[in-house]
Formats: sequence, C-alpha cells, structure tokens
Amino acid sequence: MINNLHHFEILTSSSQKLLNYFINGFKFRLVYSKKCEKYNQYLLNSNYMNFLVTSLSDDKRTLSTNPNLNCFETSLKSIQSADKELFSIIEKRENTVFNAAFRVADLDRVLFNCNRHNVPIIKKKHILKDEFSTKNGYVESAIIGSCISGVAHTLLDTNNYKGNFLPGFEPEEIANKTDNKSLATHFDHLTYATNKNTSHHIIDWYAKIFNMKRFKINREDLDGLMVQTGESGMNLKAIQYWLCAETGVELNSTENDFKFVISEPIDDEISTNKSKNQISIFLDEHDGPGIQHIGLNTPNIIESVRTSKTNSDQVKYYATPNSYYNNKDKLKEIEECGMNVDLLSENHILLDAEIDEKTEEKITQKKLMNKKFDKNYLLQVFTQPLFEKKTLFLELIQRVGHAQGFGAANIKALWDAVQIELNKKVAS
Repeated sequence: MINNLHHFEILTSSSQKLLNYFINGFKFRLVYSKKCEKYNQYLLNSNYMNFLVTSLSDDKRTLSTNPNLNCFETSLKSIQSADKELFSIIEKRENTVFNAAFRVADLDRVLFNCNRHNVPIIKKKHILKDEFSTKNGYVESAIIGSCISGVAHTLLDTNNYKGNFLPGFEPEEIANKTDNKSLATHFDHLTYATNKNTSHHIIDWYAKIFNMKRFKINREDLDGLMVQTGESGMNLKAIQYWLCAETGVELNSTENDFKFVISEPIDDEISTNKSKNQISIFLDEHDGPGIQHIGLNTPNIIESVRTSKTNSDQVKYYATPNSYYNNKDKLKEIEECGMNVDLLSENHILLDAEIDEKTEEKITQKKLMNKKFDKNYLLQVFTQPLFEKKTLFLELIQRVGHAQGFGAANIKALWDAVQIELNKKVAS
C-alpha cells in the first residue's frame, strides 16, 4: 500500500547552486545528508515536501582541460558504477528529476502487481539499515521503472524504521540553526512532458500499476484540455489516485489530492528552425520525456512570491502580459473573487475561477436566498527553469475553496506569453 509521496530525487551537476535555490528562495531546510565515495545526497524539507538532491562527490568534480571530454558524462559513469541499477535509467541526462519515491504499506503486494504487468524491476526488494546501529530498525525498498524513460519509482516500506529520513542519512547541523517559515506546505502535482500521442499509454500504465484514474480538468476536457496558439499547442490530461483502490496506494489527508498531469504536443515539431513550442523545447533539451514541473501548494501565494524574489536572485518568474490583467472579463473575475488586480499583476500571479454545472446551481440558489456565494478559484505563478537548459521549473499554486483544476485559462495565458518570447528569440 502506498501511503504518500515520499520524495522527489534530482540529479544535478551543481548541488550547492540547487540547494541555495530551495533554501534561500523557498525556505526549504537542509536536514539530512549522506556522503558516499562517488556521490553525495542532500535532503531538503519543507513541511510535507522532500527533495533529495544527488550530485557528484566533491573529489569527483575535477574539470578537464580537454574540450572534447564531457566531464559530467565521465563522472556520471562513476556514479552509475556505485549504484548501477538506479542510476542506469538516467542515461546521459544532467540536471533532471529522475525518481518519484512512494511510501508503501505492503511492498510485496505492490511488487506482485508490477510483476503481473511486466513492469521492469530496476532493483529487487532489499533491506536498508543504518551502518553502525540496529536500534532504528530497517526499511524495505525496491525500485521499479516507469512508463516514462528516465523516471523511476522507488517504493519504500518505512513501517519498521524510526531513524532519520532513510538509513545512512545523518542530521545537518545547519538545520537546527534555521528558523524559516515555510512558503509551501505540500506537493500539489507533477507534470510530465511527453511525446505526441503517448498520453493514453501513460494513463493506462498508472491505472494498472497504481490504480490511478483520469479525471476531467474542466468541462471542456473531452479527450484532454487543448491549449493552442496558431499551429502550436499542447494537450493536457490529468490522473489521480483512486482512494478506494486496492493496489497499495493510500494517501493521507494532507496529500490525497496529489495529481499527475500529462502534457503532450499536438504538432510534430522536433528540431526545426521555426518557432517551437514549450513542450518540444523540453523534449529536445531534456533528451526525451520527463518531469517538466512540480506544483508546490502554498497558503499565501503573494507572500510566497514576494519572499522568494526578495531572498534569492536565482528565483525568477515568467512575466504575465499586461493584456491578461486588462481584459475586462478577467478583471471582473478577479474582483468578484475579492483579489487586488495590482497585487496579482505586480507578482505575475494568474487567477482562474472554477465554474461547473454544480457550482452554477449553487450560485443560483444563493442568489435566490440573497446570500453570498464563496467562489472556488486558484492562483498560480510559474518560475523560469531552475537550470541553464529549459527543462525543470516550479509552480506555486494556491487553491481557494474547493478548486480542483489546473487553471485552464491561466495555462492558455502563460502559453501565449511564453510563445511570444520564443517567437521573439527566433526572429532575432
């Protein structure tokens, strides 16, 4: 049984830069670390969120004067020799989220289901223990391959473990000296960027292995939500764990809304000279499909954006065009939700009120009773990529009321804004 999302693991060629990004920008705490001969691991935590940062050991960072030698690729081979099963899936990718780890309640049951559906077992069931002590107990673990090339799922049964994060990790002294108020509480969703016409296969895989079910992003979602500018665009589909499932996944109340979003291009652009869309660029620069962005749920998005920009010059957000906030319908929508348009514009925050048939019925009933209806809406903002290549980025999202979607209108506005910038670069 999978209890919750345990952590995301990021492989990076510059751990210090990435640690600073999360610690300074988003007030994560460096709480545990694990030093190995060929690689180091650092655990960043904020409330229910864990990012495990894996990088080359300091003594493996010697730079070569030979311009034809790919130093990261050479060092990656060294990492792969240390844990061939796990790191082999990375291939030659650099700076990538390659592992979404789940806590499970019954590892044997999950693995039985994996074997039944011919899921590749990257690392068979094994026991993890602290090296010099047995008092903390043990962790049962296994690693499976996913339907996304370069993304694995570590499965962890931690019911018999009382120690730090995972066996082998030691506390960081700096964690006890920081008193950071967290900006975000939990992971809201992850978004895969995939090749054209692959979403059905991905949805089918997660349905079989983790019993996830597809749900409509909004009422316009027939076979996905289409976002299009000219000939360029993407199709979005979303899946969520079915809480009544019997596959071993049982999310707790804080994280039971975690969702997977699949984003695929609708055009056939791969490597052409014409303006490319954002999904195609990710696929090119990431050398294939992968985790494009991770949504962090925040209780106060305005404060979070302001704090992240003030505390870190590394954190940059995509600018939303003024036309978004000047649109009469959008301005009315913002005001009806009780938000200040100037504050949203200043911080590049997008707002989307969710109206479905049930909501419309409730609004009508409230009006007949002369009562105010509390709207369901969400606020979103997107960072620019964390790395030099246009791959991984973050999304801050605040859900108000019972908002469940992903801001279809917001995604369209952001898509248009980014496409304008891409077109400018191509023209120049």
